Amino acid sequence: MSEAAAAVPQRVLIAGVGYAWLRDFSFGPVIIQHLQTLTWPEGVEIEDLSYHPIAVVQRLASEQRYDKIIFVGAVKRGREPGAIQRYTPEGD
Repeated sequence: MSEAAAAVPQRVLIAGVGYAWLRDFSFGPVIIQHLQTLTWPEGVEIEDLSYHPIAVVQRLASEQRYDKIIFVGAVKRGREPGAIQRYTPEGD
């Protein structure tokens, strides 16, 4: 990576997703409320995206302003409670 590229901060969105009133499924919105109280480097945005999923996808596709998007939420998958799963476009 060149020095010029390294000097430009990455644009990162940390997005909470979930249902505010459904116990474990409220993890995304709850963690976003906490993360919004912290100081983040330039280029990092924290947002609750727990609204109309089609509108969220359309907005993110049309804006294309982030280098990385991290979605935080909880789903029932039959795994050990508290297990963390990472998904990437490459399928890892």
